[in-house]
Amino acid sequence: MLGFGISTNKQTSNNAFSKTLTPEQQGALSGLSTYGQGLLMNPGESLKPLRNIAYQGVNDLFDRAPDQISERLRSKGLGGQSGLKRRLTELDMMRYGRLAGVDNRMAELGIQQQQQGADILGQLLQQTFGYTQKSESTSKGKSFNITAGQ
Repeated sequence: MLGFGISTNKQTSNNAFSKTLTPEQQGALSGLSTYGQGLLMNPGESLKPLRNIAYQGVNDLFDRAPDQISERLRSKGLGGQSGLKRRLTELDMMRYGRLAGVDNRMAELGIQQQQQGADILGQLLQQTFGYTQKSESTSKGKSFNITAGQ
């Protein structure tokens, strides 16, 4: 009995998983992701209009004050330069204090928005989506056998 054989087998398998989202979910996910990243990377950007309005309010409050102080001092017979300068200096200091208060509040809001952005992105990362599985399998084999016998 004589035997001879050659055999070669090759097997390849590819598995791929992808998230399955509806177009509406994809749009919402993209929008939330962009919004969250914006809050995280540049939290003060969305606060600029609010800060500008607050600054304008402070400035409007103090713009008329020098004339009002001058008028009051004159009406009381205290129209001297030293009293006016002192009052205007106090007024400027109050104005700067109010503007600093606006800046402090904007910084607090910026930190809150940055945390909100981090929370949004964290929640997006923890979401469970449907998955689609694609699978490919290839199998090749060759064999050559010689058998001799009685």
